[in-house]
Amino acid sequence: QFIYWIVNGEVKPLPLDHGFVLMEDTVIHAVFSPLNQYAQVFMDYDGSPINIHYSLFNDQVFEPLDDFWGQAIESFSKEGYILIDGQARWLPSLDDTSQHRIRRLQYLAIEAQRFTITVENGTGSGVYAYNERVTVEADAPALGFVFSHWRVNDEVVSEEPLYQFNASADKTITAVFEENTDEIWVTLFANISGAQVSIDQEGPFTVGETVSLHAEEVQGYTFLYWQDIDSEHLVSTTRSPSLELHRSMNVKAIYQAKGTLEVFSDFENSSKSTYAVDSVDVNGRRWRLDNALIGTLNQDQKNGARSVRMQNGGILQTEFSVLNPSQVRFYHGLYNQQADFTVEIFFEVSFDNLRWHTLDLVPVNHQFKEYRYDVNLLDWHAEYGIDSDTPVYFRLYYVYSDTSQNPNNVRVNIDDFAIDTYDAFVGYPLSPYLSNRLSFSFDRAFDDTFSLGETWIVNPCTAYDEVIGEVACEWEGSVNTQERGWYTITYRAIDSFGNSVEYSVDKAVMRDATLLEVELDDYYRDVEGLFGEELKLALRALLLREAQLLPYGEARFVLQESDQYPDDPTKVWNIYDRLAVEATWVGDATRLWEREHVWPNSRLGVPRADNFTISIATDLHNLRAITPSVNQSRSNLFFDFQTVSRVSYYPGEDRGDVARIYFYMVTKYDHLILRDTLADEPTYTRQGAIQGFLSSLLAFHFDDPVDDFERHRNQVIYTYQNNRNPFIDYPHFVELIWFDHDAIPLP
Repeated sequence: QFIYWIVNGEVKPLPLDHGFVLMEDTVIHAVFSPLNQYAQVFMDYDGSPINIHYSLFNDQVFEPLDDFWGQAIESFSKEGYILIDGQARWLPSLDDTSQHRIRRLQYLAIEAQRFTITVENGTGSGVYAYNERVTVEADAPALGFVFSHWRVNDEVVSEEPLYQFNASADKTITAVFEENTDEIWVTLFANISGAQVSIDQEGPFTVGETVSLHAEEVQGYTFLYWQDIDSEHLVSTTRSPSLELHRSMNVKAIYQAKGTLEVFSDFENSSKSTYAVDSVDVNGRRWRLDNALIGTLNQDQKNGARSVRMQNGGILQTEFSVLNPSQVRFYHGLYNQQADFTVEIFFEVSFDNLRWHTLDLVPVNHQFKEYRYDVNLLDWHAEYGIDSDTPVYFRLYYVYSDTSQNPNNVRVNIDDFAIDTYDAFVGYPLSPYLSNRLSFSFDRAFDDTFSLGETWIVNPCTAYDEVIGEVACEWEGSVNTQERGWYTITYRAIDSFGNSVEYSVDKAVMRDATLLEVELDDYYRDVEGLFGEELKLALRALLLREAQLLPYGEARFVLQESDQYPDDPTKVWNIYDRLAVEATWVGDATRLWEREHVWPNSRLGVPRADNFTISIATDLHNLRAITPSVNQSRSNLFFDFQTVSRVSYYPGEDRGDVARIYFYMVTKYDHLILRDTLADEPTYTRQGAIQGFLSSLLAFHFDDPVDDFERHRNQVIYTYQNNRNPFIDYPHFVELIWFDHDAIPLP
């Protein structure tokens, strides 16, 4: 349909058949549109045609990218003006589509434009009109520095601290300073009032000269370290260090107010009469006692009426955490003051209540005396990466390994457990040569996990120096997606002081990264999307959270149900030889089955279990019905593909079952070790809690998949012990945890 004529940019509502009398140079357009559509005509400021679109009623209209002849709209110009951006570029706006429209391109006079000037390390920031005069002035230089130049991007624009220019574009201008190497000054400070700090000579100094600093002791405070104020670097942890000078420095002595009592547990108002694992409230704090009770007998060494009594394998553990501990103290001594023994207690710390680190081995004898441990948070920060808000847990773990004595007859008393903490820790300095001025940014859309054969490209980064702006960001490392394992990409940048920052990103290549997307049921909701050590630790937290271990004696009756022979519920199915025997327990030499510790009791790091024991040795997932003679043959040998006397044992058709039991045990209990080398460490000791061979067990898992017998057993144990074996529920967890092990089969 014909719409109208456009003559020299003006609409003429004349009929299609019309005569024109020409009085000047004329551009005439006849505008048509499809029936029931509206013509959207786009013109330049002078009426020159650009393009035409058609739309339905209230349909969305998009601006043209170019004109009829292919010239980009962005390239249109008008002398003395700039093209307007955004929705205001066309008038009328693109929103009005209810009729035929002519839209003209809009321009803004350059004189009306305004520009943003950002000044770093100086004054003069603001919004300026086109061609307006801008004056910027550099800040006063820090001690030991002089003004060098003004920089815009990588271009030096002036070497005068006072600089003027006309505004013509948005820009960031940075004042750059450099060290004054002609003379060096050292200025000392302290973070508390009244602290006396000194230097052994007066400045100025020269490059390479050595000076000595000294910080006096202050009552009620502990000296921690000297810190370079400008870079925030650690200078020294000694009160009187020697310092070789290379530039002017502002150095501060950092003191910390001494810790105050945060926790005092004397156990006087608490009760626990059995060695079974349980948590106890002590002065408002929850403690976990495992193979430990609160003793009140005359033979219990104590400072009041009660103390903790730990038998072999005993644990006394904080279920609460503290922040920034400064000292830990407790009293210890042998129960009944046994004079002929000296035993050791593992004093341990954890920062997630899952992984434990041994701080000390505490010797314990008949004397009841106090033990003190002074915490060095700087060392913990360097070794474990803790910060001021990192939760800290403590535990004592007692294992007696002298087999000449009955271990359960050698018990230990603990009393008056105290923890001092810093009320407000002053924080940690940067290590030397690390920058406090650089930051990185990354495109986090890049993957951190890859399946074998996928394509990897480096994740680009941007580094920013808060003083001089963007700096070069270099990287090193690569990801070989043809080989499973961990790969580290390290990014590095250097600031204008020459100090650097490194940031590492770990990438993982696994057989099948889509396993991370498998949907899990609610029981496992906290472990979705995890792999490697993170998955192992999340599963550990899950397995420990609600588990309720039973006495070893009760396991006899649970196994009658859990190890039920599939074809005859009156029988149990013995492991390794797969004999089906009468399920009724017989407590004498005529019995047809015994309780097998698949992970041997002697390699669990706790004493031999009796019917009253509740410990790792009574975990039902690790117990199986077994023929007595087979139990003796297997002993505590490692599992492998063949039976070798005194070395290894082949579990036959139960090879996948034992593998998944081992994976459960090493996941739940942090002190167990699963490896590929034999153990010569002593049995019934913490350091001897080792089994293997890991490579063979991984192969067993894939070679002998989960069956209905295992699923039934897992469900029965769950009803009694309130936790599950995750490697039976989701066998692919094995591959996700040990994804980089060579024993995981290739696709």
